[in-house]
Amino acid sequence: MPINNETRKVMSTSQRIRDAHATQKAILDSAEREFASYGLAGARTEVIAADTGVTKAMIHHYFQTKERLYEATIERIINSLLASINELRLEAMAPEQAIRTLVTRLIESGSYQHYPGIMMNESLQNKGKYFREKGGLRLQWEIIAIVKRGISDGVFRSVSPEIAALTILGAAGYIYPARYNMSQLFPNQNPDSKDLHLSYANQALDIVLEGLSLSR
Repeated sequence: MPINNETRKVMSTSQRIRDAHATQKAILDSAEREFASYGLAGARTEVIAADTGVTKAMIHHYFQTKERLYEATIERIINSLLASINELRLEAMAPEQAIRTLVTRLIESGSYQHYPGIMMNESLQNKGKYFREKGGLRLQWEIIAIVKRGISDGVFRSVSPEIAALTILGAAGYIYPARYNMSQLFPNQNPDSKDLHLSYANQALDIVLEGLSLSR
């Protein structure tokens, strides 16, 4: 059966939409790497364009400004991490298990690779402005809720849930932004190895959870 002009238009539109989505994803993938290394202030859209194989004009077509590209990058990472965590049904787990499972999922997630670097630059350069605007605290709230549940259940000591959440994320996540410095301690191991990161995170959690626990 021959394809009529209307069908051709629909097929052409569908292909353009798929191509647009693929191009935007490639731009955001490259932007994650660039912003993680240099932050909003130091990142260069020409580097992102060259890495992606598009023109700077194409980046501006989709994201208008470098600032909006930065916002979209932060929002995508946060949403991706939360979607991954929401699959776990942490509310059905014991508090300690929930924390270990959450941290493991973060480290195993490809979205987490650039999260610490972007968040460190965001704090230093922008004082957390875009982190706040794009709902960055939602990740902390997930951990705060688990800590509060642990306190309520009599599993954790009575501590500030907010500080406990920061301690958990800081201790378990430190290896990522500092991995190349810390690789001097592990000269025979790949600093980008997820196995190394998980080993470090689990030992860090042993220490933090030991301090939180009422039963030890």
